[in-house]
Amino acid sequence: MECISEVQFAAPMLEDNIPPPDPPGNLCYDQDKDYNVIFSYEDDCSEVSEVLGAELWKAGYASVLPHTVGGSRNFRRRVWFGEMPDCAVAVVLLSPRYFESEECIEQLVTLCQENPAIIPIVVGPINIQGDFLGEGKVQRRDGNFIRHSIGSNLFPRGNACFDAGKREHIEFVLSLVNRAMNNS
Repeated sequence: MECISEVQFAAPMLEDNIPPPDPPGNLCYDQDKDYNVIFSYEDDCSEVSEVLGAELWKAGYASVLPHTVGGSRNFRRRVWFGEMPDCAVAVVLLSPRYFESEECIEQLVTLCQENPAIIPIVVGPINIQGDFLGEGKVQRRDGNFIRHSIGSNLFPRGNACFDAGKREHIEFVLSLVNRAMNNS
């Protein structure tokens, strides 16, 4: 299966335009597929998203992994915000770079507003205390909203970080997705 790219929607690809390589297996974005899980993460978590996406696929769930969507940044944004309302579950991979990305913060705020089941997974050391998004009025407001929406649901708890090599971590995330899907 080829990844869908913005160019395929707009016009045929030029001969000298080389498409990005396909992601492994069935994780490639397909515009005709119905998705029930969407991921939000910064590029430093692509490998973790692939591990979890593959495990979710084996469990019967179809996941939107943003880095598997071909095309421009604007097209990937259009796909993410277009698919998100139809997904019952959002898996958010939190890393230090996540909160440095305006795009990721916008996705998380939107997820918190739209109220799908959000599964926030700590992949790298983060701090969502105080003015973690910045000292401006909007950053403080968004930070408070995020903290209120996901703060008590972080996995793993404490100072631990998710480890994609630990089967028990993967199984726990799968159980959270299963529970969320059964409640939707």
